[in-house]
Amino acid sequence: MRNKLLEQGVTVKKKRTTIQERTMQKLECSGSKEAVRYLANRMVMQKKTSMPQMDIPDYIFEAAVVSAKTTIKGILKRKRARKEKEDEQQYAALMAFKQRGYEIASAFKDLNTDDERLRYYVRLSRDDASFIDDKKLHTKAVAFRKRCVSTTKAREHLQCTLTELNRWDARGDVPHAFKRVLPLAKAVQARFWNIDDLDCVDVNLLREKDLISKKFKRQGLRIVKP
Repeated sequence: MRNKLLEQGVTVKKKRTTIQERTMQKLECSGSKEAVRYLANRMVMQKKTSMPQMDIPDYIFEAAVVSAKTTIKGILKRKRARKEKEDEQQYAALMAFKQRGYEIASAFKDLNTDDERLRYYVRLSRDDASFIDDKKLHTKAVAFRKRCVSTTKAREHLQCTLTELNRWDARGDVPHAFKRVLPLAKAVQARFWNIDDLDCVDVNLLREKDLISKKFKRQGLRIVKP
C-alpha cells in the first residue's frame, strides 16, 4: 500500500514514537521501574546521558541517568579489561616465540656433524624451521624428505609387521626421520622413514635381538646398553 501511494506521488509520513512518548507509555502501563529501564537503555545505546528537553518526571530522568552512567562505566571497564588481557596474551605469545627460537638455535648450534644438523632440521615444523636461516640446508632437507616413505611403505620395504616396526622405532634401531600431521577427517600425526636408512637395516639381526630381549624378560633380566 505504501509503495503504491509513493508511485502516485503521495507523501507518506511514517509515525515515529519518540523516546519521550515511549517512556511515558512505559510509565503508564508498566510503572516507573520499566520507564527508568527503557530510558536508561536508550541513553546507553546513544552512548550519552544527556537528552533533549523532554516532558517527563524529573525523578524518572534522574534515575535513568544514574542507571545509564553505571552501565556505561561497567561497559568501559570490561573493554579495558579485555584490552589488557589481549595485550598480556600477545606479550606472552611474543616471549614464548622468542624463547622457542632461542632453544631451537641453541640446540642446532650444539650439533657437530652436517648429518645431525640435517636430521634435526628435517624434524622441525615449518614454523620452527624458520628460526634457522640456511637456504642450503633447506634445499637438502627438501631432497631428504622426498626420499622418505610412510609407515606402510616402510613395513613393505622391510617386510616386517607394524608391531616390529613400532618396537624397533621405540628402541632406536629403526628411528623414523620425522613426523607430519596429515589433514584427514581427524588430524593424524604420521611417521616417515628415509629409504636410505631402511636399506641399511638388517631385519634378521633385529629379530634375533628381539628374541634375546624376550628371553631376558622372561628370566627377569634386562639388557644393559654399553
